[in-house]
Amino acid sequence: MPKVQKIKSLFKLCKNLIKKSLETKICLAETSANESSSEASIVIASKKSCNQFHQLPTTLLEEIISPINDKHRNPMETRVLEQLITPHLQNLRFASFSDAYLSFFPNFTKLRVLNLRRTAAGDSCLKSIGIYCNELRSLNLEFCSHVTDTGINWLCLGVDSELIFRTLITQGHKQPGLCKTLRLLNTLHTSITREGIQLVLRYIPTLTILDNHHTFDALVELAKMAIEIKRPGIFNGFFSPSILHTPYDKPYKCGSLQQALSSCHSISRIVIYATKGLTNRDLLSLKSIKMLRALEIWSCPCAGLLHNTKITFSGGVAPLLKVTGRSLVVLNIMCLNLVQVSTIAEFCPNLKSLTISNHCGRVTDLPASERDYFQIERNRKKQSILKELKYFFSSYDVPSNVLLFLLSSPALEDARIYDCDTLTNDVLQKAAKLNHFLNLRSLELTRCNAVSKDGIDVLMTDSNSLKLLDLFSCENVTEENVLDWNKQGFQKNWNLTVQFNLCEDTCIYDVQ
Repeated sequence: MPKVQKIKSLFKLCKNLIKKSLETKICLAETSANESSSEASIVIASKKSCNQFHQLPTTLLEEIISPINDKHRNPMETRVLEQLITPHLQNLRFASFSDAYLSFFPNFTKLRVLNLRRTAAGDSCLKSIGIYCNELRSLNLEFCSHVTDTGINWLCLGVDSELIFRTLITQGHKQPGLCKTLRLLNTLHTSITREGIQLVLRYIPTLTILDNHHTFDALVELAKMAIEIKRPGIFNGFFSPSILHTPYDKPYKCGSLQQALSSCHSISRIVIYATKGLTNRDLLSLKSIKMLRALEIWSCPCAGLLHNTKITFSGGVAPLLKVTGRSLVVLNIMCLNLVQVSTIAEFCPNLKSLTISNHCGRVTDLPASERDYFQIERNRKKQSILKELKYFFSSYDVPSNVLLFLLSSPALEDARIYDCDTLTNDVLQKAAKLNHFLNLRSLELTRCNAVSKDGIDVLMTDSNSLKLLDLFSCENVTEENVLDWNKQGFQKNWNLTVQFNLCEDTCIYDVQ
């Protein structure tokens, strides 16, 4: 059954008590904003007084700061935050950001991980990071739309440097302190351009993870520059980013994958957008990657470029998996008419995450040889070939025997199945007999209209770890069914949340 709730540790109880106390003070501080400073000082301790927060372990302070930020999406009162900031912090995450926080950055000399995702952090923040955070290893700026090339210039070269790309190749390396330490930089969905990414590539050679949609074009442009100055190959294996995205907003140019890959010696994850111009031959150029850990092939989000790709599973994906499959742990295929799961299982035995979907049709029924493959494996009573599979997502009508094969993975923790009438009570019951869903923690079913209470009941047993059950627009699951599971969970003290949606409104039943 879903696990019985555990008694919280003394550490967690104390941490929650401190958080609640601070949250209360924040509310009081907000209501006192228009009062005199002498009255407000009653709520928040003075800087001059002894700060008992600084006597807490640094890891505890880090755990306190982030949840408070999450709860108060607006920038936190600096009077509150300054009580928690110490020069010993190493891991910090802000859910909101204000330029008033820049005064804290001189205390961040030991900071190693900084997460500013989805905040209002901008170029001035990057300037302070470049000045003070000399030991930073990881910086997450995803969805920080105020970050531009100017901020990247300050981050890489300092406040007094200029953004000069015509000297990119001939100029010697400049390595400010930060450029010697930074390993991860996420700048997805910022205002940084291709030129800004070229600057990052040039001046932060320590980066192993640079996540940005312009990295591909930046590498291709550098390869062309090398040819123009008659020094082809000067950048071969020169850069270290491990993640690469092909462009999603324009047609693919023949040969550009090879050009981009030639400059990078450590690519381990590649995201391919199936745009016009992409062929199986281009896809097969990925065979040169020594240790490919994640391969993602996505539909193009731009309507004018949608479904114009010429890549196929049999002519491009399967031959590529035959060479690189054993190292893959993540495989996402979101745009092909035919996906043969038996081929994936044969070539990719170490997969931990598999996504198969098709936004322009459906995963086709399997040929007889494919159906026989799965039947033979079950008859032999072998452990599932995909014995490491922990996450599985599919949409549209995946054949029921393929669903059974994937749901029977003994390591499965998270399964999400959309728009699938081939998922039946029988499939769930057979999968439960094969592996009892021992490790399943989350199951999301959306518009799976062949599933009813009889199928879901197999999860309400003594043999799984289910914590979250999402049932959205499944016609044969009723609110009465959900109330029955809720009652059962309450009686047995299960740590289980059931989210139910039949039409538009979502009902959440929290058994905790």
